Order: sequence, then structure tokens, then C-alpha cells
Amino acid sequence: MSMIIDGTNGLTFNDSSTQTVSATNATNLTSGTIPFARLPAGSVLQVVQGTTTTQVNNSTSTYADTGLTATITPKFSTSTILVIVNHPECYKSADNAGNGIAMKIVRGSTQIAILGGSEGYTNSTLVNYFAMNGCVLDSPATTSATTYKTQFKNSNNGATCAVQLDTTTSAITLMEIAA
Repeated sequence: MSMIIDGTNGLTFNDSSTQTVSATNATNLTSGTIPFARLPAGSVLQVVQGTTTTQVNNSTSTYADTGLTATITPKFSTSTILVIVNHPECYKSADNAGNGIAMKIVRGSTQIAILGGSEGYTNSTLVNYFAMNGCVLDSPATTSATTYKTQFKNSNNGATCAVQLDTTTSAITLMEIAA
């Protein structure tokens, strides 16, 4: 006896009779895995992390790469990517009181978020040490490899700004979220 197995309509036998079977769900799954396509909206499908400890300096008002980057290949074009950034040790020298760091998150070459800035103090003899952290939910609408990174600049020209000061570890975490 031959049969056709179709996951949506049960089992169809050569005599055209159909027998339905109950669908497998997480409550009666004892081994194996649930396919990504069956996970509910909001599920985390994959996590990718990138780190760097290399100090990068910038004393210009032009955005420069921090060296922090990670690449994710979304499983579905409808997924969103939660991007979480942690730059724990940033620095602004005392060269110019009005200067500070501005930082942004970039997908490819497209800015998707600004993390804000840390302006200097009115007393130019003070040095700023601080963290720059943030997160954004992005919709890249692709299943191609997608690179995220951070860039930073001096709010004005003059003072030296740095990230990963003294080789502290900065991290970027990418989480694919099911639609």
C-alpha cells in the first residue's frame, strides 16, 4: 500500500481515505528540535557577539570605526535584530572643555541609532571617563550576512577621544528575534 505524507492534511492512502494525526507541539516533544519556522513571535533565533580590546583614538569631528563589529545572517527576512552595545571605558582628554564623544550604531553603512554624547566640562583641566551603552531593535529585511558596528567622533575638533581605553573589552551582541 502506498501513501502520501503531507504535513498539513494528515496521511492520505492510495484508496483516497485520510487519517489525521495530531500535530507535534512543544508539550509532547520528547526529543529533537522545533524548526525555527515553528517558534512563536518574539523567540530568540540566534545570538552573535563581537568584542574588541584595541584602543582607538579620534580627535576629529569625523566618525571613525571603534573596531567593535559583529555579523549576523538572519534566518528570515521578517526577523528583527536586537543590537546591544557596551563600551565600558571611553575617554575625553582635557584639551578642550567643550568637546566630548558622540557615538552611533551602523548597519553596513547606514546609521540606525545614535548613542548620545558625553560633553566636556567648562573647566578644561578635567578629563572625562565614562561608558557609552545602548540598544536598538533593527529590521534589516534580509537573509544575507549583515554587519553591525559602532563609530565615534569628537563633538568638535581638538580634544582626544578614545574607546577601549587601557584595553578594556567592548562588546556588541546581536539577537535575531522571530516576527
